Amino acid sequence: MKMIYLLSLFLVFSCSHHHKQSAHHHHDNKTACEKCAKKSQVAFDKKCAHSVMEGDTHVEGKEEFSLTHEGTKYYFSSKDKMEKFQIHLDEHVKKANNQWEKTNNR
Repeated sequence: MKMIYLLSLFLVFSCSHHHKQSAHHHHDNKTACEKCAKKSQVAFDKKCAHSVMEGDTHVEGKEEFSLTHEGTKYYFSSKDKMEKFQIHLDEHVKKANNQWEKTNNR
């Protein structure tokens, strides 16, 4: 049941955008459509977003553990960290952004 919940969260928060033909579409994080790839930005210099949120800006993210949300690509050091980050995605993005700004403005 937990896996279904996490999978559904992933699908809800994965990259999506609007097309004229349909309301929207979703795709997994390994396959990027042209429009998403063009507008996508990389967050935190490819550092693990979950670790950044916790104040550690040195942990490298991995391509296989990444997701795109609202045009920004986030990287994670593990599947577990990616799934935890997705549970409260908007809140965690905000926390990570605040931590990143604090660290880079010292």
